[in-house]
Amino acid sequence: MEKFDKSITYVFTKRIELKDSQLDTPKEFEYSYYFIKNIYPQTRYIEAVKPTKKSLLLKAIDKFLNKLTKVSFNTKNYINFNNFKIFKKTDVIVTTNHGISSSVLFLVIFTRLFNKKLKLFLINSGFFNIPKNQKYINFLRNLVVKLFLKTHTKILFTSLSEYEFAIKNYSNYSKKFHYHSFCLDDRFWSKKSLINNPLNLKNYILFVGNNGFRDVKMLLNIAEALPEYEFVFITKLLKNSEINQLENIHLLNGEIMDKVLTDNDLKKIYEDALITINPLKASLVASGQSVTMQSMSVGTPVIISKTIGFWDNFNFKDNENIYFVSKNEINAWINKVKNVLLDTESLEKVKKNSKELILYKFQQEYFDRFMYHMLLE
Repeated sequence: MEKFDKSITYVFTKRIELKDSQLDTPKEFEYSYYFIKNIYPQTRYIEAVKPTKKSLLLKAIDKFLNKLTKVSFNTKNYINFNNFKIFKKTDVIVTTNHGISSSVLFLVIFTRLFNKKLKLFLINSGFFNIPKNQKYINFLRNLVVKLFLKTHTKILFTSLSEYEFAIKNYSNYSKKFHYHSFCLDDRFWSKKSLINNPLNLKNYILFVGNNGFRDVKMLLNIAEALPEYEFVFITKLLKNSEINQLENIHLLNGEIMDKVLTDNDLKKIYEDALITINPLKASLVASGQSVTMQSMSVGTPVIISKTIGFWDNFNFKDNENIYFVSKNEINAWINKVKNVLLDTESLEKVKKNSKELILYKFQQEYFDRFMYHMLLE
């Protein structure tokens, strides 16, 4: 493939696996970094850095903006002279979530005084989820949205629902909006695990997730209502003291999850689960997207809340390759879990279909091509 001399800078939070491309880890959250680097040799990345004692003003600004807008500003982790020098020589900046984009936004605006051709791309999921019933926050958040729309060259959506919402509500900027589904590293997820389950468990109901749009209260209620099943919760949203002494819950959180659990361990935990459940709060955010697709890719079916933010209503079909719970109520969840696990014939069909859907329609190479064309334009 022909190589180009365009300078690309990816911005991540902390992607340790980027330091060694040979590590046996999934690459989907690198968003085609190495593929792009092979085409554009002048591709580099920067990460969040620990703020220095001189960052007191930036810390105060972050705290003020976070409180006013409910947008994640972490300028203290990105605004520094070294990053300014990098941006000054960059043609395209690719931010890998909207929290990073907001954190580098002021640096980008300043850098454009010296590098007027600098382009800013955002790989977005959830930015347009504006809080309801908070008028002053809505007003300020809308100002931030408008600032994003004016300063970003392209906003790349991984959720079809949010993309359609943005097209409808911000039609004047629709030329900046581009959609491609989130894709998995099929080279990693298609391989059968050869390791033992680190939990020494089998035949459990699994939950994985850390963002605030997961309904952990519902999660606990489900486990309490179904004492005949074992549950594994991998999350930082719960503490040991919150599981109410429920003996059927195995909780992995905090340091245990960070220091002990590898990606290969997680894949094996998915493989040995009966099902994965994803109770969600109502929002436009595509919460649970990667977890759902990872579980499906190894052949473990998923039961998930059907919210307005579900990312793809075209390919994912209830009782065919996934299970939806339309009403996020405890009785609906209990009935769904019981019915799914009792109907073994249907479960096997959904298991097969879910794996095929992800590994054939959401391969990493599709997103690689998408990023290539976005940068080529």
